[in-house]
Amino acid sequence: MIVRRLSLLLALACAALVWSACHNCPFRLLWTSRVGGSAGGVASTVPCCGAFDLQDITIPSAEGGQVDLDNTLFPDETGHVDAWLVAADCDQLFDGIYPGAGPLCRTYIGPVQPGQVSARQAIPSGRYRVIVQAYSSNAKAAKYTAEVGLWGYDCKFNPAGP
Repeated sequence: MIVRRLSLLLALACAALVWSACHNCPFRLLWTSRVGGSAGGVASTVPCCGAFDLQDITIPSAEGGQVDLDNTLFPDETGHVDAWLVAADCDQLFDGIYPGAGPLCRTYIGPVQPGQVSARQAIPSGRYRVIVQAYSSNAKAAKYTAEVGLWGYDCKFNPAGP
């Protein structure tokens, strides 16, 4: 029994050593992609009454890669929009009253409300689409800026690829 426990402890210690040797760099934000808005800080808008805006992105590959999505809060904004990360072929996420209608496409992250950041998800690199969905109850266009972030351990990360 004691030998079995010592063997287990030794195996766990070796696994921890191998894990730390594999990740010489800290887990960190490697890459971001802004959706809507401009570098000067001007927000984009989604028309009223349940309209949406979309933008395609390509998430690069990274060791230990995890993705998150944030949705900027504009305190003076009266309309409400949620951000979603969806499959690249999704042309319309909802058909009907939003919120309330079910998604028509594969979703990876969302809904992310203004002022929130999603939990990080392990998502393969590749093409995706960000959809910013306005609430059907919005009486006018609503401002938005969202950002996709890629986190990982990659010391030699190059968003353009190897």
